[in-house]
Amino acid sequence: MTFENKLQKIHDASMGLLAKSGIRYPSPTALDIFKKHGADVEGDIVRIDESTLMKYIGKAPARFTIEARNPKYNVDMGGGGHYAVPAYGSPYVEDFTGETRYSTLKDFIYFLKQIEALDDFHINGGILCQPNEYEAGVVTLLMWYAILRGSEKVLFCPAGNEKETRTMMEMACNLFGGRDEFRRSAKTVYLVDSVSPLQMDARTVDVIRVLAEYRQPFSFTSGVITGLTGPVTLAGAIAVGNAEILSGIALAQMIEEGTPAIYGIPVSGADMRTSRAVFGAPEMCIGIRYAAKLAKFYGLPSRGPAAISDAAYPSQQCAFESMMTMSACFNEGLDFLLHTAGCQDSFNSMSPQKFAVDVELFRRMNYLDRDIAVDEDSLAVALTMETGHGGNYLTCDHTLANFKKSLYIPQIGLRYSSDFDNEFDAQITKFLKKNIKKYAVPNMEAHDISGLRSTAAASGLPEEFMDAVERLLEERFETI
Repeated sequence: MTFENKLQKIHDASMGLLAKSGIRYPSPTALDIFKKHGADVEGDIVRIDESTLMKYIGKAPARFTIEARNPKYNVDMGGGGHYAVPAYGSPYVEDFTGETRYSTLKDFIYFLKQIEALDDFHINGGILCQPNEYEAGVVTLLMWYAILRGSEKVLFCPAGNEKETRTMMEMACNLFGGRDEFRRSAKTVYLVDSVSPLQMDARTVDVIRVLAEYRQPFSFTSGVITGLTGPVTLAGAIAVGNAEILSGIALAQMIEEGTPAIYGIPVSGADMRTSRAVFGAPEMCIGIRYAAKLAKFYGLPSRGPAAISDAAYPSQQCAFESMMTMSACFNEGLDFLLHTAGCQDSFNSMSPQKFAVDVELFRRMNYLDRDIAVDEDSLAVALTMETGHGGNYLTCDHTLANFKKSLYIPQIGLRYSSDFDNEFDAQITKFLKKNIKKYAVPNMEAHDISGLRSTAAASGLPEEFMDAVERLLEERFETI
């Protein structure tokens, strides 16, 4: 069976699920929207036929630009690039002493600075790690305030409820010339997901509605885990996840046609010995493959997890699992590479050491992904004839002129060493400290800062919490 035939069969299975079983939406708002747009609504179950669904999927753009405050970092989503995206959601960090502990606002801002200093990343923010010293009612807006003040790249939203999401959009409007200008094009990106199997929660619906209102993109992924929240067979699990993703994207188009959307991962694996989800597993790479293929099938940009591992600390397991998932993302041509650097222990922990190694991995994958130049200068036929049999190219002008752009030069990675462990650790520390020294708080007009703080304060974010962010952004701490 060809791959195209497999995609068609998965599509057909998803269409059957959507038309016959339907998706549970415990949201009167969503039920009304679907009913008005031709779906069959019975209780809180939404059933939708293929022609109606595909009509709305077709309204989502296949390609769109997310504009950064600094245009240098604009993102061409769906244009064939591989965009590094921060890791997301860890409640713990493994600090420089090797201790794993609850993460703090200082940890969050440390990783914000690392990412801002590196041109490898065009996107900054999200839940880099959870500032656990703050209560749930304020922490989302606190992270968002830090992202808006600390980054000039594409703004990645931390997850919140409807009120928090609306406040985040209004805070961003302060930096982009007001609401109308903000809505004119994509400026942020947001993650949403389903409650598998075949369910959405009201919070997800409310967030999608707000994002559609502001015309801001979201990445939709499913909560399907093989054998736990979906069939243990990968084809069956992918069909369920695909149905959920398509339903959520269609809902956004019903609310506001043209709302940008990114197709996320339809399935994750499970360890049946422990009944736990696993992420640094080959099943995740299958999910990446089908996310990429199905996204192209539907004309949507795609998202995958780049460097993830179930290992609890930087180790050989971290290395091979991160390499496996990163390679899958590049090989399949995904656009939005979530969890590019630092994530370990099944998303539970962030590690500065792993962050540094993952950035090196991302750079190597970019090098492998590019093609070589084949022209008169690169073929160097005249040089080879001049150098002759048994000649030496080391001191040639051609070598001096081309070696930096032709050969990969690692910032982390030893090729000759008599004290590998210590020298490797020293390279990591040097790399991380260099990034922190490079970081500078982006310039922002005083009236923009005032508007930002006013909007945040009106929604309950205390002034002293914002002051704490300002101090940490200015502070030159090199370790956590």
